[in-house]
Amino acid sequence: MNLNKKDFEFIEHTADAKFKAYGKNLNEVLENAAYATFRSMLDLSDVEPTLKKEINLSSSELDELLFNWISELIYYFDAENIVFKDFNAQVEKTKQGYELFSKVYGEKINPKKHKFETEVKAITYHDLEIEEKNGYQVQVVLDT
Repeated sequence: MNLNKKDFEFIEHTADAKFKAYGKNLNEVLENAAYATFRSMLDLSDVEPTLKKEINLSSSELDELLFNWISELIYYFDAENIVFKDFNAQVEKTKQGYELFSKVYGEKINPKKHKFETEVKAITYHDLEIEEKNGYQVQVVLDT
């Protein structure tokens, strides 16, 4: 992930975490949305990508794919105590919609090492957007 350009930005929200993520294609925008999700929780510079998970999803609509992608990542965070930092997403258009094949990298949560700023409970459908605009742009609200 190249963080020298604008990959995502946090947007003021009264109660939850909200961000926009950007990418030149669907793969990149989903990777940046995943990164922003975990960045909203903690500083990722302390996370080492020593553990790998493969996540494969399919959805009929892009916004549903985005929702399911972030939900799955939060599930691994909650259920297996994993924080992710690096994301490799490959989206393919199919007759039924879209398929996502991904590899994500991170490590088990270590309370002595990882200092959490926010607890993310779930992604919401509120203000969820995905659009093609000079590449792709998504907007996500996370329930904190």
